[in-house]
Amino acid sequence: MPPFRASRDGRVDLALDAMGWNVLETLPDYLSGLDGDRSDPAVARLYPSGHPDDEEAERRFRVLVTPGLRHARSKDREAFIAGVASRPRSLSAAEAAVWLRVLGEVRLALAARAGVIDEAPEGWDEAEPETPEIALVHFLGYLQGSLAEALLGSGGP
Repeated sequence: MPPFRASRDGRVDLALDAMGWNVLETLPDYLSGLDGDRSDPAVARLYPSGHPDDEEAERRFRVLVTPGLRHARSKDREAFIAGVASRPRSLSAAEAAVWLRVLGEVRLALAARAGVIDEAPEGWDEAEPETPEIALVHFLGYLQGSLAEALLGSGGP
């Protein structure tokens, strides 16, 4: 049974086991501190350069884009944390979209720190996870795929 399923009323039903809930509860830990140090591969991946060859344009880009992006991600994280804490049986399409964004954000951060930046290495999908972080990237991909399918089936965003 997939962890997320479209329901007849346009919502997304959750069928997570205890392990799934435990994983979701740990995700905010991976997102703390991801708003600053650009030497962190996760920060660099989540806040990519808009103008890598032009310092002044890059500075303006950061001033214009970064605060809004941080604010939106912060709101998503807050809603995700509250949602996971309540262990809902279903999500509205808007709530599911928030969860999808947060799952993607954590997945990107973990993959970047594992050295997967632009493309997955050859055999990535078939390989046994080498570290717990890579195993989590795979699991989050599974959750993300299930949630995206359920969200599309619910008529949501």
